[in-house]
Amino acid sequence: MKSIAIIYDSFPHYRSGIINALNKSKYFNYYFYGSSISRDASINTFNFERNFKFKDIKNIQIGPFVFQVNLFHQLLKSNHCHFIILGNPYFLSSWLIAIAIKIKGSKIYFWSHGWLSEYESIYKRFFRNIFFRLADGIFLYGERAKRIGINQGFKEDTLYVINNSLDYDLQKDIFTHVKKLDRVSLCNELGLSTSKRIVICSARLTPKCRFDLLLNATNLIQNSTNIALQVVLIGDGVEKQNLSDLADSLQLDVVFWGSCYDETTLCKLYAVSDLAVSPGKVGLTAMHSMAYGTPVISHNNLDNQMPEVEAIISDVTGYLFKENCSKDLAEVIQHWFNTHPHKPVEACVQQIEKFYTPEFQRTVIESVLMRYS
Repeated sequence: MKSIAIIYDSFPHYRSGIINALNKSKYFNYYFYGSSISRDASINTFNFERNFKFKDIKNIQIGPFVFQVNLFHQLLKSNHCHFIILGNPYFLSSWLIAIAIKIKGSKIYFWSHGWLSEYESIYKRFFRNIFFRLADGIFLYGERAKRIGINQGFKEDTLYVINNSLDYDLQKDIFTHVKKLDRVSLCNELGLSTSKRIVICSARLTPKCRFDLLLNATNLIQNSTNIALQVVLIGDGVEKQNLSDLADSLQLDVVFWGSCYDETTLCKLYAVSDLAVSPGKVGLTAMHSMAYGTPVISHNNLDNQMPEVEAIISDVTGYLFKENCSKDLAEVIQHWFNTHPHKPVEACVQQIEKFYTPEFQRTVIESVLMRYS
């Protein structure tokens, strides 16, 4: 089988689904190049076992720029027919590698968010687009990025939307069991309310996540309606104390669960929740929530969003509120509960199964690789 190089800075643990899917390919041998140490100490890296072809690469970071020091020689002496590289223009070594690979005559693809905003500064746009033009194709996380790329002069047939994913096979197995369990019993097991609507989010507690908006919206709802809410925040971070103080001052029922990496526990938490709310950018939280049948609310400024927001279909798998507006968030949450007496579990799961699984990503990637092999 032909060999393919996948080059990242490091492989986060939450990429396990797509890493395993590629490693089990019937058509290609995948070699993974990246550091075994994450540049973000709060994110664990994937544990490559013996059945994986993994090459440990050293990253050197100076300001916003990264150089992968022992990568260049390893790639040039390899016989890979295609190279898939993390499409980040701040990785200076990727510029050199891309140029060398093109001279060598092999195909090179970037795996990237691509274009998140239509209103990027002219300097950033120029820098990014010069880099992207080194690739024969770009694997993108969303349809909007593809539309922006086309508007900026990139050929449609070089932009491939693969979306994003978690380990959906594992999630599906767990959820198949958990969804059969009694909700009241699960709430009692988790120490959560059996009488209130539960609103959840799993993310690091940082200022950018804007959980203050959620708490203020919860306060507005409880002061003006008969909807009783319990908020469950999964994760830790620098904002925890500020959020705890705000919850106390507003006399809100907020559970600070802390960090949780046990997938069965996460499944149970999402399964008993009525709604997930990500007031700042929504990323893989959308995939996590919908895989367990829970709809998602996030903000509507797409230039300040992540591609995963595209999984939110208005009034079907969630809703969007006016960015930075707790009043509008409160109204959207009320609207959702008033118009959705039951969770749209099947609609959420179907959205994930159709577009946001490792198998979907692998199929798109390999259809491109086969076309040009």
